[in-house]
Amino acid sequence: MTLREEIGEIIKACRGDVVELCSSLVNIPTPNPPGDGYEQFIQFLSQWFSKKQIKFEVTRVPEKELSTLLPKECHGPRMFLEASIEGKKDGPILYFQGHYDTIPPAGHWTRSPFQAETDGEKVWGLGASDMKGGLA
Repeated sequence: MTLREEIGEIIKACRGDVVELCSSLVNIPTPNPPGDGYEQFIQFLSQWFSKKQIKFEVTRVPEKELSTLLPKECHGPRMFLEASIEGKKDGPILYFQGHYDTIPPAGHWTRSPFQAETDGEKVWGLGASDMKGGLA
């Protein structure tokens, strides 16, 4: 079996968990601006990683630096989470990186942007395809 096929099989086996995690992430509004919901999002992921016994570390941007880093219409804490899973073999390291903020909801939604809906395989909601789905 090729590596690509192995990864495909792992994804198939985890599909339900990925849909559930993505839905949970969509249900935490993180629109930027203004930048609300970040702390709740990181708390959720911290609990999720803890339950899965995955090592992680949360880094908070010092408050004194926020005024120089954020536009005036943005506020609230900024933090990032780094998690790692030990591999079963020596080899190359695979690194994923993504953001968890979304644009503010705009346009004419036919569904609630902050309440994930799913048919078991697809997830609808703000951030489901960018980037909360990728994080899940």
